[in-house]
Amino acid sequence: ALDGFGLCSFASGGSYRGELKEGKYHGWGERLWPGGSSYCGRWWKSYQHGYGTYTSVLGDKVCGRWFLNRRLGLFIITPKTGPAQRGYWFFGFGPFKLKTRG
Repeated sequence: ALDGFGLCSFASGGSYRGELKEGKYHGWGERLWPGGSSYCGRWWKSYQHGYGTYTSVLGDKVCGRWFLNRRLGLFIITPKTGPAQRGYWFFGFGPFKLKTRG
């Protein structure tokens, strides 16, 4: 199994550059998918897990904490055009609006 830093290219056209542990994405790394989307951040056993940024094919960015490939907690969503938005996600479900007291 591969351990350390690596660069993996896939027949599908995607790639991964970053830390590996026992042949899985583990630690900091960047995954590029064939369609043009990407994720740069923390990985755990090949899951998006920890803080990271997902960028869609259209250039929209989703920044926050991931738990086993699902959004968890406060995220900042920055469309390629338009203002940034905040939303709260719970294990992939959301966004839920944040209520303020007052």
